[in-house]
Amino acid sequence: MLEFESILHKMIDISLHNDQSQEPTVKETCDNDIQSLDSDLIPAFFYKLPVTNNWKEFERNTYYLLKLLGIQLIYNFLDERQAGKADGFFKIGNLAVIYDCTLYRGDIAPHKSEQINNYYNCLKQGRMEISETTTEEFYNHHKQVWIITQNKTRQIKVINSIEIKEIAIQDIMNLYQERLITTLRDQSLEIKLRNL
Repeated sequence: MLEFESILHKMIDISLHNDQSQEPTVKETCDNDIQSLDSDLIPAFFYKLPVTNNWKEFERNTYYLLKLLGIQLIYNFLDERQAGKADGFFKIGNLAVIYDCTLYRGDIAPHKSEQINNYYNCLKQGRMEISETTTEEFYNHHKQVWIITQNKTRQIKVINSIEIKEIAIQDIMNLYQERLITTLRDQSLEIKLRNL
């Protein structure tokens, strides 16, 4: 919980210290995808996520977005740059997800096929070593691989009940907004994430 509070305070600080006159309007940036929500409730990085060309910024802000959604058990591997390694892992309820962020605009399946196979094999084992002292187990969880992009959400394939999906960052942002304006319990959030 302390990590969530820390990130929340960072996001509030960023929002308060940004020059709002330089912020593009919601309509200009996201083609009306960000619904008409009080601008005080929209984190400043929402305007950047759909359009950034900076992969580090995209990965970092995606992690913050997932935390803001209310996912308590999430790990990021942003400081561990190594080819073929995921950007993060999270569990919520009975859902376990390895995610990778990319700014690649083309067909993701052939571009990320080696990484997808690595992520699938990791999920198939039902356990993941997060660090030398932390291992997460998820033998009986519903398992998914997410390739998070600025494109559209679609299912890439299913391998032995493990779903491989391309997830649009905009769809996660929309879910954040829905969570703010409706009563969405953790179990409902899990179902919505699973069905993205």
